Amino acid sequence: MKLLITLTPQQIDVIKSQVFSDDAPGTILKDFSTLLNFIGANGIDISPSTTAFAAKHLAELNGLLSRPMALALKRPMQKSYPHINGLFLLLRASGLTYVQVGKKQNRLMLNQTVLPSWEALNSVERYFALFEAWWQRGNGESIGERGGFGFWGNHFSNCIHFFKKTLQDQPVGKNLSANDLDRLRYYPGLHHLALMELFGFVAITLDATVNNANWPVVNVEATRWGHAVLGCLSGSFAVGLFEEDQAEEKLAMRLLDKIKAHRPDLKNTLPLPQSEVLADANVTFKVTLLKASRTLSISSAASLDDLASVILGAFDFDNDHLYEFSYKDVYGITASISHPYAENENGLFTPDYRVGQMPLYVGMNVTFLFDFGDNWEFLLVVEAIDTEGKPLAKPKVIKREGKSPEQYPGYDE
Repeated sequence: MKLLITLTPQQIDVIKSQVFSDDAPGTILKDFSTLLNFIGANGIDISPSTTAFAAKHLAELNGLLSRPMALALKRPMQKSYPHINGLFLLLRASGLTYVQVGKKQNRLMLNQTVLPSWEALNSVERYFALFEAWWQRGNGESIGERGGFGFWGNHFSNCIHFFKKTLQDQPVGKNLSANDLDRLRYYPGLHHLALMELFGFVAITLDATVNNANWPVVNVEATRWGHAVLGCLSGSFAVGLFEEDQAEEKLAMRLLDKIKAHRPDLKNTLPLPQSEVLADANVTFKVTLLKASRTLSISSAASLDDLASVILGAFDFDNDHLYEFSYKDVYGITASISHPYAENENGLFTPDYRVGQMPLYVGMNVTFLFDFGDNWEFLLVVEAIDTEGKPLAKPKVIKREGKSPEQYPGYDE
């Protein structure tokens, strides 16, 4: 069944008349701009896990936002501030930022290649660029959440489902108890609820005298804008819940096409950052397995199968099992390239994928998982990228430290 997006006359009127500014339909543009300015040209310290702002920045950031929270916590974490947590997710999903790995401190930097395109967009284009980033790449992994069920690879579908089941038929909103608020942590997630508010899809009422939670939400009500956008999606979402072609249909993309037909000021979007492919370079990795390490160099034109072979040979392992390489991409989401006999949802396989196709930088971590039964996990760290020397005809092991573990130890061991 082909899923369709249908706008009612009332929804069309709302879409046509909606003003996009710092305060409408929500404060997303104002608060996102605040964070970009706070990061600035020098970047901002982030956690070692790269999934949060450094704790020392949280109180100041909170005070700069349109909806600062008053927390009684001694050591609040980023997830204690749902709006900051949601905005961090958007920063990563938009491609406007990237992580600069340092020896002592990681920093979140503005992508100076993408930033001019952002600055050239008008308000409505910026709004929908962020909306698209949320549904397409708003994976909770980038803020340290576990990966989970989502029709677009994230939990945006849960927001649609929450809107339909909880808010769509509630003209005065949903009064929440403390137990209700606790459930919101998981469905749709407090950071997603905060984003729904920032985008103007819902209006949230707070009352600390009724709810003594850190975020004392007592009522969530759908806005006219929410009914026009999420309300439109929710009907098609219900019809296509288990459609096999759901991923290809991209309901939200169809909605964007519908909105463009009624908004002549919505023409451009934000281009995705493009990783430079290293065609003629030599890459040096330090590979660690338990207490042993090997330093090796390989041409960027070599396949990941070639890289797997030299790693296994350097550790005296037989190449007799399946494997995969994985790393965090520019959005903070794990990307994986698999052995051709293994499954890979993105169709990326090691014989066809070159070393230089990974978004390599000095300090980058890559995981090589070998043997899905014994789960040997090798950690690769990029130590050097040489673009001046002659590409190596074959990989070479430069340094060996420590004794390799036995691949098949005796049962008594």
